[in-house]
Amino acid sequence: MKKKSKKNRIFLLLGCLMTVFAAAFVMYSLENPEAALNGDNEVTRLMYSMYLAVNAAMFVLFAVTKPSDGK
Repeated sequence: MKKKSKKNRIFLLLGCLMTVFAAAFVMYSLENPEAALNGDNEVTRLMYSMYLAVNAAMFVLFAVTKPSDGK
């Protein structure tokens, strides 16, 4: 049970950190449009989609590995 609780906290921490990083990235990119990635928009969208999927997965894993109150 202890190991499951530790995993639960790690998933939550990673999800929160990734969300904060994404918000900071968006704020920075809105202020500095000249710092954009030089490349194909399809690749950029794929990278953002993968980041969003992993971020969402951290919160889903947090909810799924939530320790039960019972024995």
